[in-house]
Amino acid sequence: MTDQIENTEVSAENAPVETNNETVNETSFLDQITDEEIKGSKSLFNFKDINGLAKSYINLEKKLGAPKEPESYAPEDYTYELPENYQANDDLLNLVKDKSVELGIKPEAFKQLVETFTGKENEVIQGIQADNEAKINELQNSLKEEWGNSYDANLKISEDTFKRFATEKDQEQFASLPPESQLAVAKIMHNVSQQIGEGTQGKVGNAQINLTKEQALHNIENIMNNLDHPYHRGDPKAVDDFFTLQRIATQDFS
Repeated sequence: MTDQIENTEVSAENAPVETNNETVNETSFLDQITDEEIKGSKSLFNFKDINGLAKSYINLEKKLGAPKEPESYAPEDYTYELPENYQANDDLLNLVKDKSVELGIKPEAFKQLVETFTGKENEVIQGIQADNEAKINELQNSLKEEWGNSYDANLKISEDTFKRFATEKDQEQFASLPPESQLAVAKIMHNVSQQIGEGTQGKVGNAQINLTKEQALHNIENIMNNLDHPYHRGDPKAVDDFFTLQRIATQDFS
């Protein structure tokens, strides 16, 4: 009899709870969580029931703000200003713009990015241009110092020499060279003309002439404009050279 009584006793731990004459089993809201990793989180043990957990989430949302829908922007929202005289690469900038629209980057961030990049690039380009201009001026001054009043005439000789030997394609490539390179080539061609006697070949008396009529006229003009030239002081050789130039300029070589 005693054994039967003992077998019918229920431990207090597993005893059913009576509420309003109804009997229910007491369970934790944690039992409803199927993910064991989440279920084992220690922070969840701070809540007695699902109501406490929900209230905590709502309070946190109030502090942080409710999640917002991602903002969307139209292509026309993406604008920027370029530096003055800046040669823009439209293909590249349009590619960056399209990608920014696709990724949802804010137009203001896009504007700052493009203007910062193009501004720095423009500074680099201007620096290169300034260096090139300095090189051109340095080479021009060097040639003017070396050639003196014959500067223009020697440039003409260089041009004629180059055209005499260069093909049409060569001349096109030469035209695409930067100015400082063209001046360097001009000096070389002038030296070549001195070595090979560039120009129309002919004789005045017993003298072999290596100048064209145009070159002779240039030299005459330079002599006349340079009052310090020995010709104006009556130097015999200078006077003889001057008259030789006149004969070249007026005679027809055959």
